[in-house]
Amino acid sequence: MSDNTWIVIPTYWGANGTKDHPSDTGDFDHPTEIDGPKTLERTIKNITSFPDNFRILVILAVTHNEYRNIAKICVQEILLKYKNRKDIFLVCNEDIDKLNNNVAESSLNLKTYGAIRNISLAIPYFLGAKVVIAIDDDEIISDKQYFEKVSNLMKNDDIDILSGVYLNHKGSYLLPKVNKRDPNPYVQKLNLINSVVTESMTNKIQPHKTHIGFGGNMIFKRKIIENICFDEYIPRGEDFDYILNALASNFSAYFDKDIPITHLPLKLPLATERIRVASDIKRHLYTYYKKKALKWNVNQDIYPGEFLKDIEKLKHYSILAYQAESHKTIGESRRAIESIIEEVILKKDIYAKQKLRWTQFIEIFHKNKEMNKNIIKWVNGLKVD
Repeated sequence: MSDNTWIVIPTYWGANGTKDHPSDTGDFDHPTEIDGPKTLERTIKNITSFPDNFRILVILAVTHNEYRNIAKICVQEILLKYKNRKDIFLVCNEDIDKLNNNVAESSLNLKTYGAIRNISLAIPYFLGAKVVIAIDDDEIISDKQYFEKVSNLMKNDDIDILSGVYLNHKGSYLLPKVNKRDPNPYVQKLNLINSVVTESMTNKIQPHKTHIGFGGNMIFKRKIIENICFDEYIPRGEDFDYILNALASNFSAYFDKDIPITHLPLKLPLATERIRVASDIKRHLYTYYKKKALKWNVNQDIYPGEFLKDIEKLKHYSILAYQAESHKTIGESRRAIESIIEEVILKKDIYAKQKLRWTQFIEIFHKNKEMNKNIIKWVNGLKVD
């Protein structure tokens, strides 16, 4: 590892929106409550204990604007404890606002998972990163050879992006099994994920080509960062979607079972699970129309492919999933799904525009010396001191 390697950690703070107090961003799965448990410190303490040479970038996103100051203070207090171990950088809303006000070509933001992931690629790239390792703020690395293994794997010219597995607190990669025989893929989601991950974990060839990827254990080379951005419109599943975007542009994605990360999330409230279901419905409907609009013939077998085989079945299962979670009538649920479909059809080719804007921004960064200088100065100013 070297200074050309960065670890990026997005962290989400606040509380998900309600009808009376909607969020100022897209709702996040499990934002850290200001007065609740803070998994970020466990992650930072763990990562900075490794002797390997790398820099760390923490990206702070908040659900509501009123949390900006207090969340920043909380995160700074955590990072300051470990700043002597590694070079740590922190970026938050006010920093992104400052960049966008001074660099007209920048459209970076902290509003969605995809947009936040793009920041996690852009900032290390600006300072010359050759490898970016993405993890999440509720994870730890137990394998003492993790970084050495990653470094060796990324020397393989065939690998553009690499992903490893999540292990739970028991050391298993399997999610809780769903015993229902309901054919609805929304019901069978965890089983589908288990099936596709088991295929990768038991593959005799390691590493091997894949169409799956986990955002809390993904490693990017500089070349793919230059060409492929995350889709800012997709509400969740941006990691699998990034692999889709990469494969559609003839980049190579690999999986290796021997670079695990331990995922230790807090228990989610029921309301959060309902947010996930609603986001999954939009995600899969959007992916179907996106692939069709952009004429992407990319295999996504088992997961999320089981959702994408037949649009009429997807609509039907989406209505049933929406009705089960919302407890509304089938008629109301059908109208809700029709509204989502209308929206995603309007956005079906938006990623092509995002990708063009991204590559143009990268190109201008290299060609415009004044902008290059200003951005690098801005990034260096994010260092925690």
